[in-house]
Amino acid sequence: MRKLARESVIFMLLGMLLSAVTVFFYLLHDRVTEIHTQVEGLRKACDSMPSWAGGTPISIAAPIEGREYENHSREECNDVFGATWKKQHPVTPIPPPPSGYILGTPPKVNPSTLEPESFSPRIDLSVHYMENVTASLICGAYGFAGGFVLCLFYRLVRFAIRG
Repeated sequence: MRKLARESVIFMLLGMLLSAVTVFFYLLHDRVTEIHTQVEGLRKACDSMPSWAGGTPISIAAPIEGREYENHSREECNDVFGATWKKQHPVTPIPPPPSGYILGTPPKVNPSTLEPESFSPRIDLSVHYMENVTASLICGAYGFAGGFVLCLFYRLVRFAIRG
């Protein structure tokens, strides 16, 4: 009877360990894939950004996280892609109007749309390891039960073959 209990415990512990490690690496891979998707969308948005955009967030068509439009600024592009992107995409000043051009009244701007809260947050490039560990430990409990079921199945097959 002790041998049977020992086998059951071994199967349950191995099932728990295997499921916890598998869930952790699955969640890690999922998050890394999501980060790569966000960075590629941001790269497309940054490359299509006009050189006179300065530090103001502008809307660029970039499908990030299933949304059609995102608001990005040159500072965000500089933060994510570093100095090489900044050298490749220098800021050029807005050209002055041609001579003899009379400036009209500036268009009315809704101040509520210029608030920082209306712009989407910067993309999150971090992997949340503690969330992955917590989820993998919770799923490890299911692996514990799965190991017990696997042990019962092993014993049934062994009994059917050996008698």
